[in-house]
Amino acid sequence: LGIGLRDPVVSWGVMISEAQTSLRVAPTLLLFPGAFLIVTVLAFVMLGDAVRDAFDPKGR
Repeated sequence: LGIGLRDPVVSWGVMISEAQTSLRVAPTLLLFPGAFLIVTVLAFVMLGDAVRDAFDPKGR
């Protein structure tokens, strides 16, 4: 599709993709970006649940 970040831009997805090649040598290169990505996704899920609970009176 051609959408997304270009090569010099650093993102967690790019860091995870590049760390897969050196997983056996340096597993922390994959561990930290993956952990931050998981924590961020879980935080947004919990925020969405809290907003839904606050604005949906029938769900209570």
